[in-house]
Amino acid sequence: SCTISTRVYGSNNSYTNIKEATASTNSLCSGLLTKQAQVDPKWDFEVKIKTIDGKYYQANPSYFLKYGAIGLVTISAVPV
Repeated sequence: SCTISTRVYGSNNSYTNIKEATASTNSLCSGLLTKQAQVDPKWDFEVKIKTIDGKYYQANPSYFLKYGAIGLVTISAVPV
């Protein structure tokens, strides 16, 4: 299972879940930050993943986008 949450970069606001976040059988966690939700070009993300064997993983990347840009950001992780 996975959850992806966002907040405006550098704020102390609570993270808001992206409702479209899904986990798939190929170990992919994905979500969509809709155009309507993009009120600022700088974002803090919180990605939480729980594997089928009960292990938890978390990442907190930040992204800066250009206004008017159309893009796709992919975050992936592999065991080390």
